[in-house]
Formats: sequence, structure tokens, C-alpha cells
Amino acid sequence: MPYMGDHSNLIDNGLLLRVDLHRLFDRFLISVNPDDLSLAISKNIHDAYYQSLSGRSLSITVTNLTRQFLKRHYDTFMKVCK
Repeated sequence: MPYMGDHSNLIDNGLLLRVDLHRLFDRFLISVNPDDLSLAISKNIHDAYYQSLSGRSLSITVTNLTRQFLKRHYDTFMKVCK
């Protein structure tokens, strides 16, 4: 969930990413599958390095709330990719 003040400033709503990956995430060009925590990369990214990240799993601790936030982002990502 995008940061919208104190009510969205939750530890469960945080995902630490490098600046390049963060920008792609914010633009729905990459996402995280909430079911298996694998990276999903948009077909609109043609860079071989970023495409090589597709399917890689993240090693993070996930709460139910975190999964809800990831699902919300992933669902939007899937709509944008079509």
C-alpha cells in the first residue's frame, strides 16, 4: 500500500528494495506473488538483467497483513500487464 501518512506507516507494509527495483515496483513493472513470494517481472521490461530475476523467491518473513498488501499490489500488476 502506498505511503499515505501515519495510518499506512506499518512494519507489515514495508518492503526494502534497491532504488531501481523500488521505482519499478511503484510503477507496477515488478511485483511479488503473494502465494510463493516469487518475483514477477513485466513483459514491458526488456532488460535481460531484470528479466533474469523473474521467478526468484524472496527470503522474507511474511505476516497475513503483509500478504494482503502484496496481493493488492500483485493484482494491480497483473491487470496492468495484460
